[in-house]
Amino acid sequence: MNVLQRKRRRDYRHRQISPFIWVGLALVVALFAWALVAQIGKNQLSAQLSGTRDQLAVRIQDNLNQALSGFDEMSRRSTDAQRELLPEVKRYLYAADLLNDMLRDIYGENYSLMDENLYGLMESTMDEYAQLLSQGQSATEAHDSLSAYMDQISGVLSTRFGVNGMVLPKTAMNSESPG
Repeated sequence: MNVLQRKRRRDYRHRQISPFIWVGLALVVALFAWALVAQIGKNQLSAQLSGTRDQLAVRIQDNLNQALSGFDEMSRRSTDAQRELLPEVKRYLYAADLLNDMLRDIYGENYSLMDENLYGLMESTMDEYAQLLSQGQSATEAHDSLSAYMDQISGVLSTRFGVNGMVLPKTAMNSESPG
């Protein structure tokens, strides 16, 4: 006795999945793979850019340190040695300024180590200093101005580089300052 009857007969054949479902599934897998590859590439590029930023900052730091040590040497030596050391200090500052411009152009103003106007002021002061030395006049005032600029650079070097020696953005400096 059969109490329940089926409306249809049971079909024992294997049902096939629609080709549209297979195509959609393949598109989802391809999209996922593409997104994964794109994210890995983005992470690698970000790491390379960060490494490049750190290398530029280290080169700027090296040039500024060389300029500071050359200026300190100028302060201890005679006028003849100052004429030899001044072009060397100018070269180091010029190289640091060029690298700083690259750093600012690529990574933004937050990573700039030197004020844009500072190099121009230092350059004009060094030209005045060299001119006074060549004329045999006292260059004390120009030397004092240059010394004040070098103190600013020394301050930048001590505040803009973290404990690991890597450059800190200005936003990180502002967040670390007590206030």
